[in-house]
Amino acid sequence: MRQFSFMSLVVGLCLINAVSGVYQKRVCNEDLTICECTRGWVGEDCIEPDTRPPTPCAWAPQARYFKYQGYKGRALYLKQLKCRAKRLSRFSHIVLRGDTEWVDFGFNPIAGGTPSIRDNVIALMPDIKVITMDRSQVTNLPEDFLSQNPLLEFVDFKWNAIGILPENLFANNTRLIKVTLSGNPFISIPANLFRNNPALRELRIDFSRIKRLPSGLFQLNPSFRYLDASYCLDLLYLSARMFDTTPAIEFVGLLNTWFLHPEMRKHFCEQDWCIRKRYPPISDLLTLLREHFD
Repeated sequence: MRQFSFMSLVVGLCLINAVSGVYQKRVCNEDLTICECTRGWVGEDCIEPDTRPPTPCAWAPQARYFKYQGYKGRALYLKQLKCRAKRLSRFSHIVLRGDTEWVDFGFNPIAGGTPSIRDNVIALMPDIKVITMDRSQVTNLPEDFLSQNPLLEFVDFKWNAIGILPENLFANNTRLIKVTLSGNPFISIPANLFRNNPALRELRIDFSRIKRLPSGLFQLNPSFRYLDASYCLDLLYLSARMFDTTPAIEFVGLLNTWFLHPEMRKHFCEQDWCIRKRYPPISDLLTLLREHFD
C-alpha cells in the first residue's frame, strides 16, 4: 500500500471514526483515495494480525485469565503482549499484534509521566480485555485513553503517581469488571466515574490520598461486591448510602483509615476488627457507617 504523512493518517482515522463510530484497522487520507493498515494489522484488507516478534517484548498466545476472585466459569485464555520490566519509556516502536487481548506494560518508566494513546498503542488493540500498567511512573491519564477498548474488563494502574481521575476515563468500557488504582495520590473520585460500567464488581483504592467517597459512586453498579479503601490515611467520610444500590456487597476494606469518625474506630477495634483476617461481617460494618455518618 502507498505511504503518506502521519498527519494525513490521523485526519483520515478521525473522519472514518466520526462516520462509523467503530474502530478501523485501515486508515485513509481526507479524500479516502490512499489507505494503509494501522499498526498491528497487515494484509491487503488489513484483517490479519501482525505476527512479527514484538522484541523486546514477548507474545503469549494463551495466557490464563480469571475474571475475578471466585470466578467459577470455564478457564479463559487470552492473547497476551508482555512488555513487563523492559525499561521502555515509549511504546511507539514496538511491533504489536492488533488482536492482542491482554497487554502488560508494568514496571516501565513512562516518559513524561503522561502516556498518550499513540505512544502506548492501547487504541490500536481494540480487542483488549486486560491492561496492566502498574509501577510505570504515570502521573496523568488522558480522558480518552481507553475510549477505543469497548471489551475492556480489568485495568491495573496501581503504584503510579496519578493525581487526577478524568470523569470520562471509563465512559466507553461498558464491560468493565475490576479497577485497581492502589497506591496513587489522587484525593477525589468523580461521582459519576462508573456511570457506564454496570458489570463493575471490584474497586481497589487502598493506599491512596482520597478524602471523601461520593455517596452515589456505585449508584449504577448493582453487581458491585468489593471495595478496598484500607490505608487511606486521609479518608474523612464514607457513607453507608453508597451501598444502598449494591445489594451484593461482600467486603469494604477500611484498615488503618485513621481519620474516620473516632467513635467508629473505637467500636471497630473493640471487636478486634483492626486486625487483618478478623474483619467484620459486612452488615455490622454498614451499621457502623450508618450510625456515624448518616
